[in-house]
Amino acid sequence: MSETVKNSKQSCSKVKNIAFLKAHKCGSTTASNILQRFGLRENLNFVLPDKTGKWFWVLGHLSSHTVREIIPLPKGEVYNILSVDTVFNKTIYQQLIPNPFYLTIMRDPVERFVSGAYYSISKYKSLMTDGPYPFQQTEMTIKHSDFVFDTSKDIYRVLEESENDFNFVMITEYFDESLVLLKYELCWSTKDIVYITRNVNKAKQGYALSPEDRTLIERKTGVYKNVYDHFKMKLFQEIISHGTDFLNEVFYFKIILKQVHDYCKYPTQDNLQIPSSKWNEKFTINTSECHLMNLTEFPLVSMLQERQRKKLVDEQHKTVNEH
Repeated sequence: MSETVKNSKQSCSKVKNIAFLKAHKCGSTTASNILQRFGLRENLNFVLPDKTGKWFWVLGHLSSHTVREIIPLPKGEVYNILSVDTVFNKTIYQQLIPNPFYLTIMRDPVERFVSGAYYSISKYKSLMTDGPYPFQQTEMTIKHSDFVFDTSKDIYRVLEESENDFNFVMITEYFDESLVLLKYELCWSTKDIVYITRNVNKAKQGYALSPEDRTLIERKTGVYKNVYDHFKMKLFQEIISHGTDFLNEVFYFKIILKQVHDYCKYPTQDNLQIPSSKWNEKFTINTSECHLMNLTEFPLVSMLQERQRKKLVDEQHKTVNEH
């Protein structure tokens, strides 16, 4: 990771061009919400599907044909942020966004599988039981379609390529720690990384796995587990390198998140004032920002699509009027 600033009082330029691989069941909806709100504040352009109806929020496998299905921009403008569902394709990412910061998020493969199973309950119903453990010992289909690893390659080669592909990999189990480190990397402010957790499935709370099923799931995840373990360790090393003050900042950040959550749930004043500290400048949160933080993926993407289409129409009207 690059040499970065440790607080917003030091001068640097915010990174605004970001390609985010939105990985399923990893907290990526919350991460996308953070990126999308940042893009709105900074008046940036998003890579968005130019479609309506079923799967309107998904780009999926990227190709030259897919690129033609993206909402175009006014002449002379460029895309800044990709944060919708895609399968990783660095070549296409580079074609879409000038010199992007490559970002993704990974989650413990067992937890990711369980989350996906509860989300797609009808698909996995045959695996689920009423006993003390929710899964039977049987063959399970593990799919991580947003990550494509070449399993014919040596694991060390896969890890090397993964290192080269991404500037930063967040870890779901250490979400707040990842965000504070990402703040350093992107030269963002604390306000830029505040959030309210999105898309939490409460149905799976309190589940348990037998040791046999946990081992089975880990084995079936294959290369994904190796890559996850690698980047989790890398995150730990980065945290250690920043010393105990980093842990103090994360603790302070968690307090801010609680204040934001409480205010957005019961906004008893015009805005929430967050005082300055050694890690952040003073900032405010208002009810409009609460609304955006609380939006689920579909209405937020739809709003961004409408915004970008309107921008294109306004530019076309301006061109006609000038002539």
